Amino acid sequence: EQQQIRIFFLFYRYKYNFPDHINIFVNQSDVRLLNVSWNKPVIHSAGNDTKFSVKVIPDWAQPPALFDAKSSVYVIKYLTQDKCGYTASCSFNITVYNYSGKS
Repeated sequence: EQQQIRIFFLFYRYKYNFPDHINIFVNQSDVRLLNVSWNKPVIHSAGNDTKFSVKVIPDWAQPPALFDAKSSVYVIKYLTQDKCGYTASCSFNITVYNYSGKS
């Protein structure tokens, strides 16, 4: 299930659905890239036709994206702004666990 954040600004009500954290488990000694995908955030407004802009940080993190198979934590952050200038953000982690070097 996706994280849900509800934000209230004056008379606007926004509902944001952001991706959950992703854990990837691999057991490989070769260095390869992992193709990982997730659902982009969905933004809803109640009772109005508010337009939103969405930016992802880092900018290369557009699903599907390639990640190293080495153990790492990648933080993906989404920033959203409406036409009135109100902003909200949320982040999730993509964590790669590579057990190839463990006995």
